[in-house]
Amino acid sequence: MTTKFAIEKLSALEGTWRIDWFGDVAYPDLSRRQSQPSVAVRFSRYPRPRPMGGEDKREVWLPIGLLPFLKVGDVWQNGQATGQSTAPSKETFRQLNINSDTAQFYKAGGKPRPERFGFMRALSYWLPIRLHPWHSEHTHSNCVIIADRPRLQIIIPCMELIRFYFGSSSSLLSMLFRPTLSRTALAKQYIKRPDGSVFLRLADGISGASAADIARMLYSPAAWRTASLIGKSALSCSSLGLPIYPKCWFPFDGVTDLHVSGQWIRHDESQNGTFIVYEILSCSHEFPFKSVRYVAPSNSDRLASPSQGSQTQAPTRNRQNPKTLLLTDTDPDEKRQTKFVQFASHSSKFPDLEHKTIFKNPSFLISKAQSYPTAPPSAFSVGSTGNGKGITPVEIEAGIEQPTFNPRELPDYVRAALDSLQHALRFTLMTPPSQSEYTFPVPLIHNRPDNPYPACFIQDENRGIRRRMMGCVQVDYADRAEGVLILEPIGCDTPELIAFELIEELLDLELIKKQLLRHWEKDEAPDSADDELRPTSVTIG
Repeated sequence: MTTKFAIEKLSALEGTWRIDWFGDVAYPDLSRRQSQPSVAVRFSRYPRPRPMGGEDKREVWLPIGLLPFLKVGDVWQNGQATGQSTAPSKETFRQLNINSDTAQFYKAGGKPRPERFGFMRALSYWLPIRLHPWHSEHTHSNCVIIADRPRLQIIIPCMELIRFYFGSSSSLLSMLFRPTLSRTALAKQYIKRPDGSVFLRLADGISGASAADIARMLYSPAAWRTASLIGKSALSCSSLGLPIYPKCWFPFDGVTDLHVSGQWIRHDESQNGTFIVYEILSCSHEFPFKSVRYVAPSNSDRLASPSQGSQTQAPTRNRQNPKTLLLTDTDPDEKRQTKFVQFASHSSKFPDLEHKTIFKNPSFLISKAQSYPTAPPSAFSVGSTGNGKGITPVEIEAGIEQPTFNPRELPDYVRAALDSLQHALRFTLMTPPSQSEYTFPVPLIHNRPDNPYPACFIQDENRGIRRRMMGCVQVDYADRAEGVLILEPIGCDTPELIAFELIEELLDLELIKKQLLRHWEKDEAPDSADDELRPTSVTIG
């Protein structure tokens, strides 16, 4: 069950309305300083009255962060989506070849080029007003037209490409509409290993729901060019004093299957068909990685102190709040905890992700005397936090659903170790790339062939021998960050801690083994003359 919501500006529209088209992007109210631009959304009364008067059409400016909610053809009533789509057709176009030869930019009100499509076809518009009146107020909006096979052209508005390929979270959308885009604005740290696995430490304010999209942007040149084009095209229009109609391409070049909904447009008796896409439903193109592991710090990760042990409550993500959130377009209050609205399944959009692991390393704060206000919010809003008193920030997630983290899932010895680390501000649980649990077996480390260190093992409750368990955590202090290995205690209740300096390869298992080896060498303190007691190998059992 997802959180119900209503958009304040649309609540004022009486009756039932259909989203017809997306127009230009701007800051429509210059008397206020906004962290993100808005997009002009065209609505018409539904069912469409005949004749249609001026009062049956509306243009509403909505924050760009709401774009995941908004799809051409959807029906809205009382500020809420009804779940009904007016798209007449659903189609699957298989083995579409997307490249600069088969697809080009055109204006919604433009005509085909005669040198490419012939003189006769160039006499008529791509979208004749009599057959498709919905774009008539924004004929300069950009579209991509795919013509990789005879007698078929597929028109996709650039705003739909932005919504589908980059609308995994409102925070990512807001970032992409800035004039310049840098990789570190999306991820503070990013590593791709030879096995195709990716580690991301997402930048502050970026939702983990966008982890897969960001990994594609970082490791696919085509995806990075496309993402950068959004802000660059907006800046180009603005510098020329023109309405901002952003451009967006596919985040790849190559073959894909596209499942879409929309409308067929036939020109006279011609067998040529044009399909205008209202909504992209799925895209089969592969992502440039095998798996993604990520850390996504945000104020949503705020938890109680681990000292509370089993009494610690899991953070509430507010995904099942029965109350309806009223979304406004004022920047929210930085002192309020973010609520999350999950809108769609990422794997259904991208079938390739159904076979790939996307794993989040939980990151959480230590509770302090100050807490988030308990007073009821006056409203909810997307956008960067500021001084919007009483307005709760909302993160719209149409991508990977981020799992909640319950500290009670951690073993007692890990919670006790975290509680003992004085002055820590934030913990980030880490595991090696091949692991997805919060604790894992101590790697077998040998001080001689076939002779592992005794500290690799522990006696179980049946007096048998088993592998010792351990955890790994990054600890952030006010002036530094360090790594800490937490070893399951042997013969006492006090866990064994090994602190070490962090290096770039944060989650490398070899780093963990190196720190264990160094620690146990000190404990054994072998005679320097006895070379046989020196460690000769480091292996995983």
